[in-house]
Amino acid sequence: TNELEELLGVSACTIRNDLRKLEEDGLVERSHGGAVIPQSIQQNFSFSKRQLINKHEKDIICRKALDFIRNGNCIIIDASSTCLTLAKHLHDFERLMVVTNGIYTALELKDNPNINLILTGGIVRPKSGSLEGLLAKNLINQINADVIFVSAQGFTLEEGLTDFNLHECELKKLMISKAKKVVALLDYLKIDRNSSASF
Repeated sequence: TNELEELLGVSACTIRNDLRKLEEDGLVERSHGGAVIPQSIQQNFSFSKRQLINKHEKDIICRKALDFIRNGNCIIIDASSTCLTLAKHLHDFERLMVVTNGIYTALELKDNPNINLILTGGIVRPKSGSLEGLLAKNLINQINADVIFVSAQGFTLEEGLTDFNLHECELKKLMISKAKKVVALLDYLKIDRNSSASF
């Protein structure tokens, strides 16, 4: 709310009233000191819109994630917008193998001569830029990855990582089973939130 007051040049009272109205309309969920976009709305965002949510936070998270990667590693990157941000930071490595089910991630990495890129194949999901389903099973079963980087719709201690799309969860489970280490790239909107299926 403090940021909105400054940005819009209005009082705290006005911001609180506006947030109350937006919450009544189901467009935000109020939290201490602000509001977040409800999970139900986030799930319907196109990939390009999801890329813009918490862009700064995603960049910080992905810069830290680079600490888990070494030259010569085989890494798996899921099709999330956060993992696309990670892909944009892979230019300094001398040699990597990257396996992904992300169409946009593959496009980001395709011209990097230091990256051996493998696109899993699968069913193209509208608005998401991801390949899903178990058509990629044979290919993924041949991979032995050092690290997998995944994002999720939510994370709780009880349910673990969760996502909305059951088919994508099945593929994530398979990819996770082929990696020595799992690194979840999650911004604060994902913490203590649940979605339909655990992976």
